[in-house]
Amino acid sequence: MKINFLKIFFLLACFFLLPSFVSGEIIFDGSGKWETTFDCAQWEQPLSGPWTTLNCDGLERSNDTLIQGEPLKIALEANNPKGAGGCGASFAVADGDDIASGNFKAGFPALEKELWIRWYMFFPENFSWGPFEYQKYMFIRGLSLEEVILEPAFQNGSNLGAYRFVCQGSATATCASPIVPHYWSDVMGGSVGDGKWHSYEIHLKMDTNNSDGEGDLWIDGNNIFSVKNVNYSRGDETARLGWNRVNFISNQNWPNNGGVRRILWDDMKIHSSTPPNLDANGNPFIGVIVDEDVTSPSAPASLSVI
Repeated sequence: MKINFLKIFFLLACFFLLPSFVSGEIIFDGSGKWETTFDCAQWEQPLSGPWTTLNCDGLERSNDTLIQGEPLKIALEANNPKGAGGCGASFAVADGDDIASGNFKAGFPALEKELWIRWYMFFPENFSWGPFEYQKYMFIRGLSLEEVILEPAFQNGSNLGAYRFVCQGSATATCASPIVPHYWSDVMGGSVGDGKWHSYEIHLKMDTNNSDGEGDLWIDGNNIFSVKNVNYSRGDETARLGWNRVNFISNQNWPNNGGVRRILWDDMKIHSSTPPNLDANGNPFIGVIVDEDVTSPSAPASLSVI
């Protein structure tokens, strides 16, 4: 126990006393909300030389990867037309295993044990996978090596990509939310990208005893799954202190488009306190932009609280 206490003390000291530990911070307002519509100056990852300054609602660049001369961008053409702001984020991905541009990071000013995160994402028309193994939409990270990933992934003999939370890190055990029969293709309305904006939202609550962590996923305002027994920390006391940053979008396997395609991201909100809206089941959530023009998929008929 003494060793664990010293470990936690050291990590907390690093987090609070060294500003470079998280190189940028977003600012939550008085209600515990932060948001970006990427209403910032256009920006792109330079193809060579030093990084240019990113000045966009506290976001930071993450990873220096360039693919086939295509950089990470904040660009006018990445804007969600039904949202707010003049720009959006644009991520380049190419065929193969984990071939992508850099990504963005939102660092928190304090450790958070419960989060709601909503964003809009766009896959271009006819974007295809061959075969689809996984795409890691978001990493949620804290002081330990344990981290949570939201991903659609190859599951149950299907190559369509079932959504789930997955943990990875130092422990040999893994955490994964139960698989629900709702797939990337259900969102797209087929096996290729539909060229439309869709809303995604997650809720995470850290476990206290290896078995009471909570996780929710909504797509286009519909609750896809709600779980109450996730072991996010996997027994790591430092992990249970909470999360202090998210990275989006990360690696993927295996796009098959004959070249570079761009995935777009916009209208992102993070709540560290309970948001004011309720979904159809009475659960707190951020919700969709009211006039969003998307085709909402039906929630799975087998949906239940686990």
